Amino acid sequence: MAPLALQAAWEVVAWAVGRWSGPDRRVLIVAIGVAAIGFAAIQVPGPAVEVYRVALGVLQWPFAAAAALLTGEAPQPISPVIATPDVSNLLALPALGVVWWVGSRRSGGPPREVGAVQR
Repeated sequence: MAPLALQAAWEVVAWAVGRWSGPDRRVLIVAIGVAAIGFAAIQVPGPAVEVYRVALGVLQWPFAAAAALLTGEAPQPISPVIATPDVSNLLALPALGVVWWVGSRRSGGPPREVGAVQR
């Protein structure tokens, strides 16, 4: 579902800056590609796994630090998470076909005007 979340985030930003004209199939294709490449990169041992470990550790740190402060403890330093790459997880990539199907049904028609009622 990550590609649909990426597409939704893109649409929220486009709407916020007044440039959203309806679901766009190109955005869906890019979102699926980004999610597939990112997922595949962290399933194969290599530098992408290390970047993922550190980035996720950085993203988790504010929450862990806040929890520590609330319990009266000192926040721990940022530490990378544990990642276990597994090439067999790449067998899940065909499931992106379901994401394509769902997203295509949503963005299959011509762009609608903002505020238009869909029947």
